[in-house]
Amino acid sequence: MSANDNTNEDSQSGHQLTQLMQFLTTQLGAIQEGQSEQTRRLTEIEERQAQERETTQAHIKALQETIASLQATPATTPQSPTPPALPGFTVTPPSPPGQTKKKMTLPDPPRFDGNRKKFRNWRLEMEGKLRTYGCLLEVNWPV
Repeated sequence: MSANDNTNEDSQSGHQLTQLMQFLTTQLGAIQEGQSEQTRRLTEIEERQAQERETTQAHIKALQETIASLQATPATTPQSPTPPALPGFTVTPPSPPGQTKKKMTLPDPPRFDGNRKKFRNWRLEMEGKLRTYGCLLEVNWPV
């Protein structure tokens, strides 16, 4: 090999080394940019979580204060449970204190016309009426 060939090989390998260094520098820069973007996003998420935590704690405190004030206030009227809804019946809810109270009423079932297909529904309506008003009629209805 001649000295000229060695020089060409050295300059070629030097050029390849320079290109490799430039490529690696570019890749390193891209990685660093990606890391800084991830760090920025993580900081935003942490800040948002801190704000949400503060908001939630404020809501909890407000609810606790409301509960405490409700517990400190004596109940003026006991709450009666709402009767279960029966299909086809209208139930009038209790009126607020100070107003005239309407009695809960169930409509009278129609007279049974003898049609067997309608008997089951008629019977359910009649049983509901008797369960509701049986105490007024002194009927001992099975529970």
